[in-house]
Amino acid sequence: RTQARAEMLMASKSVFLRLGMLYAEMGRQGEARAALEEFLSATANVRDAPGLEERKAAGDLLRRLR
Repeated sequence: RTQARAEMLMASKSVFLRLGMLYAEMGRQGEARAALEEFLSATANVRDAPGLEERKAAGDLLRRLR
């Protein structure tokens, strides 16, 4: 996580999306929300199509967890 936070690559930020998905699947909703929120915060300035798709997926999952 520390390394993913420090790197600027989108793939590094996607670690938090994947963690959020994994935590949600495991029923760990609090941790899932935190990971998804971190992903959305870290990718707020993303404008490319794949990045926007990942942000949409994160937002959709986050809404389902609330």
